[in-house]
Amino acid sequence: MRGLTVGLTISAVLSAAAPAFADPPIGIAAAMGFPASIQMFAGGDVDTTRTQDQATSYELTNLGNQPITLTANSDCEAHTWRVTDASGTVVDSAGPCPPGGQPVTAVVAPGKPVDGTSTVTLHVFDYKEGQTYTIHYAAFGAEATSDFTVSLLK
Repeated sequence: MRGLTVGLTISAVLSAAAPAFADPPIGIAAAMGFPASIQMFAGGDVDTTRTQDQATSYELTNLGNQPITLTANSDCEAHTWRVTDASGTVVDSAGPCPPGGQPVTAVVAPGKPVDGTSTVTLHVFDYKEGQTYTIHYAAFGAEATSDFTVSLLK
């Protein structure tokens, strides 16, 4: 993946008992781009619900030799994320998906990665100055991770 701030590739494994959108798909590797450092405005009146949108990019690669079709009940379910601190405790995550929405699919052909961008909405006051966090971003169940630090601007 060119032009990404941070890239990490992982292979996904599958438990065949659950739906494809809930479990990592067999034969798909995921990579993501996420800034290594994020500045958040935390000054002024403390609004405990303040959020900041952060773009992330992803790439799904087919590790096999046959096309793989990935499905989810909605775009919201296709792109999920959570942030953990250094101890592994979840400090922030995507909210629940609203009911409804249109099913989405992505066909990942061998040798032709599928890529895209998504927005992660971080809750500013869930983060501490100078701490390192890990974002776990999943596209169609294939998860990649990236570490980042936070600077709180006053």
